[in-house]
Amino acid sequence: MLALSALFLCALIIKIFTKTQFVEHKTTLPASNVQWIFCILTFLCSAVYEEIIYRFYFSDALHRLLEYTPASGKKWIFWFCEITGLFVFAFAHFYLGIASVVNAAFAHVILRLLYKKTNFIWNCVIIHFIYNIISLILL
Repeated sequence: MLALSALFLCALIIKIFTKTQFVEHKTTLPASNVQWIFCILTFLCSAVYEEIIYRFYFSDALHRLLEYTPASGKKWIFWFCEITGLFVFAFAHFYLGIASVVNAAFAHVILRLLYKKTNFIWNCVIIHFIYNIISLILL
């Protein structure tokens, strides 16, 4: 619950301090039950996909690739992998505008910390899914 609250706080701060000119799209709520079902399934699939790729796999796989380089054992490898994962996830949301890139960067940090603390990816999936649904309704 703390992670979800932190994500919404980040989104609220970004919404307050960014001008609407950065928003390049208009979001409308689904009009029918079929559209709601499709929307929910889309959000669920994207939450599962993004969490598995960006939180579970990407940074750790990159770290495993680099840990046997001549500079192995150095702390910079860990930070390089984490920051690379952050940038890849954040800029995957670039099509939504710069505010979404910043929001995704904050979300990545919070969800990655949650994953590293719990070592359970489904917590991140659930929070990501709930965040997407509530963002659609509120923002």
